[in-house]
Amino acid sequence: MDYIDLPPSFIYKAKTDISDFPISVDQSLEREFFNLLKRRPFIHESEDAPQYVLAIYNNACYICRLIVLEKNPTLYLKKYMKIASDNHKDILWGNHMLPATMALVYNWIRTELFKSAQSFYSGIHEEERKEFIEDVLNTFQDWDLKGASIGKEDFYGLIIDTNLHKTHMGDCDFDMRDIKEIIESPDAYPIDIVKGIDYILDLISDGLYDTKAESICYLLRMQYFYENNIYVGLDHNSNRALMKIKELIKQLEAKPSKEEKPELSFLTPLDYAQTDDTYPQDSQMGEKDIEKEKIEIADSNYDEETETLYLNNNSNNTNKGSKKKRTGRPKAKPFEEYIKKDAPEGFMHVLVEMMEGKKGKDAALIIKACTGYWIDSPENKSVVDRFPSVKSTSYNNAMGNPTLFSSEQIDNVRKEFELKLKRK
Repeated sequence: MDYIDLPPSFIYKAKTDISDFPISVDQSLEREFFNLLKRRPFIHESEDAPQYVLAIYNNACYICRLIVLEKNPTLYLKKYMKIASDNHKDILWGNHMLPATMALVYNWIRTELFKSAQSFYSGIHEEERKEFIEDVLNTFQDWDLKGASIGKEDFYGLIIDTNLHKTHMGDCDFDMRDIKEIIESPDAYPIDIVKGIDYILDLISDGLYDTKAESICYLLRMQYFYENNIYVGLDHNSNRALMKIKELIKQLEAKPSKEEKPELSFLTPLDYAQTDDTYPQDSQMGEKDIEKEKIEIADSNYDEETETLYLNNNSNNTNKGSKKKRTGRPKAKPFEEYIKKDAPEGFMHVLVEMMEGKKGKDAALIIKACTGYWIDSPENKSVVDRFPSVKSTSYNNAMGNPTLFSSEQIDNVRKEFELKLKRK
């Protein structure tokens, strides 16, 4: 799919301060680039330099995330450059911000971080990486012939020797955001959810939520969202989206399930007042006062014979008393129970140390390195419950991809683990 068509917030959450990037780390690529960027005339001579520098780093990081998601990033180079120029906003953005941003993208793609046989999700393979780098260079080689010689100087003046300066960004910095976390966040933009509804519905169909009750709960909220026009300015695709939501609810309700009643406690943007103070209005959208009636899901019951889920919104439902309630969600087996009896002393201590702050792909690599040696293959939920920093969606994606990690990557982590165990 073309990930550029998704709302940018689905891919990358822009940082608000340049210090959020590792520009203060000595000998880092990010610091060296920052030092070179400060000396470029369009930055050095501008009173708006702080926001220009931050925009360059944010846009470059967003573009790199798009690159690792696409199987053929070279085909999207023109679109990446459009992002780098803020849709060709003006001469400054087109002649200076664009080449500076693409120079940072070029530097990052050349680092060791992107040289693995298959990086991240779809994987930017070695041949694709080299082809992309070559195409970026070719793009700026003849800029002086097109009357943009200063822009060409900006690009080549920001190229860094990646053998001398290593990146201090990690895999997680270029991972796609956890969609479930985004759509349930109180600061999620309703307009982004409207624009990305097809993608969200596809993820729900593929099992975004752990139980179908959670899926239906979210879908009912979105149905209410569309039917009541809670956010003004919904386009002509609203009816199509609403029909798709209703159809997916029917499919899920008809699907046999053995799952227990979940705790329907998560919140979506519908649970928050959508005012101008909270959400920026789209330039094409007018103002409208909306008195929102909360959707209340009073009961979530199962038919004992058919295991069909009933979501009752009517407190006067006459069938309510004839259904038996089941409470609670099936608990995952504690992670500690997967540890092998012959695991060395101090194993759990080292694992906790190595898993600290890890999420998604990084966490999955460590678990895969331990599996079969010191632990039996654990359920994903057991890992997520034990290590809070792990994000379930990105972790599940990584664990479900058998070709994501090379045997060399797994062996290296295992050796590092063994070395730490010896020191304990």
